[in-house]
Amino acid sequence: MSGNVWEFCSDWYSEYSDSEQTNPYNGRGSFLVFRGGSWFDTENAVRVAIRSGNVRTFRYYYLGFRVCRTAF
Repeated sequence: MSGNVWEFCSDWYSEYSDSEQTNPYNGRGSFLVFRGGSWFDTENAVRVAIRSGNVRTFRYYYLGFRVCRTAF
């Protein structure tokens, strides 16, 4: 799915700590995280490890979101 549009995520942007973590989640902040790069970026930016953040109301043609549901 990488490379289509940047994907807004449900956690808030902050710096990662130096300790090892699995799926770090930050529930508070000013900027929401978006990940993955888009067709607008260079090839080294089109990967899930790339992340950035912006305000919740930020809109642009290279930014989207994915609707998903947990399967039982």
